[in-house]
Amino acid sequence: FILCSTLQRTIETMELSVPKQIQQTARKALDPRLNEVNLGVLQGRRRIRMPQFEQGDLDFAPEKGESYRDAARRVLSVIVDIFDLLAETGDTPRNAVIFCHAGVLRIIATLSSSVNSNEIFKTNPANGECLALPASQVRLPTYWDRTNDRHDTNECYSI
Repeated sequence: FILCSTLQRTIETMELSVPKQIQQTARKALDPRLNEVNLGVLQGRRRIRMPQFEQGDLDFAPEKGESYRDAARRVLSVIVDIFDLLAETGDTPRNAVIFCHAGVLRIIATLSSSVNSNEIFKTNPANGECLALPASQVRLPTYWDRTNDRHDTNECYSI
């Protein structure tokens, strides 16, 4: 499976990174839950120091934006769905490749047993960084509630 956010830059990266032969045979989908964290009025501006982020405030949301906790719930819902989908296929190896921006990758990194979910802002993935997340190492944070965020497959766009 190849999953990608609906943002143009990630789509272009996926198209450039995945060989054409694999793109033609793999199941591909765009999923808006993989879109970058919405920074509201700060979106598109130069990077500025945010004391709330530096202090690890998961509930802070810039004006008209979303908190990292809300973004994490959104991103975690797609990760759970991916693992469910891979488990249902029964094929081996069961792998998925996800193309997303750094904020989403930062959230995904907290699922690894080596990263504390309260240290989301201490992870700093670089552009082009890859993260392997074996199912055996995944642990969902306490704020995850699967009943609230189950994905409606109609929101996922095959490409």
